Amino acid sequence: MPSVSDFQSTYLFDPHLADVRSNLTGGRMVVLSSEAMRSLQEGLYKKFSTGASVIILEMGVSYGSMLFNEIEKQSKATPESEAVSLRLLTQNLFKEGFGKIAFTGDLESGQALQVLVTNCAFCTKSVSENKCNFLRGVIISMTTRLFSKQFKSNVVCSISQSAEHICKIELVAVKQI
Repeated sequence: MPSVSDFQSTYLFDPHLADVRSNLTGGRMVVLSSEAMRSLQEGLYKKFSTGASVIILEMGVSYGSMLFNEIEKQSKATPESEAVSLRLLTQNLFKEGFGKIAFTGDLESGQALQVLVTNCAFCTKSVSENKCNFLRGVIISMTTRLFSKQFKSNVVCSISQSAEHICKIELVAVKQI
């Protein structure tokens, strides 16, 4: 499990320039709270109604693809197995504040996977409607790239007895690519 020092080494901050950068990509970052992200999503839903889900999902797909490319570059070689790759991807999402992510299911072939997200950054206030389309897009993009398969997905969000917000993303491979 990643540590606090892993988190601190994930970002570079220059207080003189007010510049925050990702150690993974070297790219400049804009840090948004999960409340700000929800507010942006709500604005999209007001403007585009159900079309907002597709926009937000595609944003997640693009981000997940970029993240996957950077992790692949950093590793300098293809990791020895899908399970190792999933661990690297999970650690990076954890360090970026998405929540604690665990993959279960058929991790070798990727035919059917479940992704459990504890303390999900996107639905910490309410689980009355699915707010995880961005995260779902990130997960779909990464698993598609890793397993060379297209997936259909379903998300179920809930609150545990300990008041943790838990999202379960179920992925089923529908096509080899």
